[in-house]
Formats: sequence, structure tokens, C-alpha cells
Amino acid sequence: NNLHPIGCTPSYTRTNNYTTCDIFENLGASLHNDNLKQVMTSKKNVYIVDVYTAFTNIVDHVAA
Repeated sequence: NNLHPIGCTPSYTRTNNYTTCDIFENLGASLHNDNLKQVMTSKKNVYIVDVYTAFTNIVDHVAA
């Protein structure tokens, strides 16, 4: 599994009254996920569950 959007957790959204995510924290998670995908692509029988996109879609849908 890759990392979820860390900047959307309550501890990071509290300063903005829980209305926006911390883009810098999410950038770190996104970079980690990109590197993980590069490293794991060459492995056999490895599946990566993209929880980052799943959680981001949920957060974006709720915010709309």
C-alpha cells in the first residue's frame, strides 16, 4: 500500500478549520508513492493499493 494524503488528516487540517489539506505534507506522501511505484514495478507478484487517490477522491467529493 502507498501512503494516504497525510496533509488531509485532522492534525494538519485543524489550523484551517478542517477545510483544506496541507499541500506540503501531501507532496511528501506523493513523492514517496511515486518512488515506491518505481521500485516495486520491477518486482513480480507485487500489487500496490493506491490509497492516496482513493482518499483524495473522497476528500475532494466531500469538499465540493
